[in-house]
Amino acid sequence: EAQLAFTWNDALRPEAKCTLSQLGFERACAMFNLAAALSYRATIQNTADADGLRAACQDFQHAAGCLDAAVGSAAGTRWATYKGLTLDVRPAAFEGFRALMLAQAQRCFFERASR
Repeated sequence: EAQLAFTWNDALRPEAKCTLSQLGFERACAMFNLAAALSYRATIQNTADADGLRAACQDFQHAAGCLDAAVGSAAGTRWATYKGLTLDVRPAAFEGFRALMLAQAQRCFFERASR
């Protein structure tokens, strides 16, 4: 098996980096990036109408699902307990971001229901 090094730049502190040769780490980082893209797409939806709110809600839910997959990639692995991990790719951070995405989806659902 090839040992390819994957370097992650912290999303919250760009000067912080972490390099590991673990496929699960790379998968979790890719899921984090996908969640970030989906949450960004949710924020630019036109929430003035029902279709935009529905799309934003789905994007936030999908982002939460990506973060759930990142948590799953970290479960029971050595890299998840590596002391050199950046703060944004630790399992606890994935869980916190997932909760935030679900809260945002719930807010969209509430806005849609209260109209």
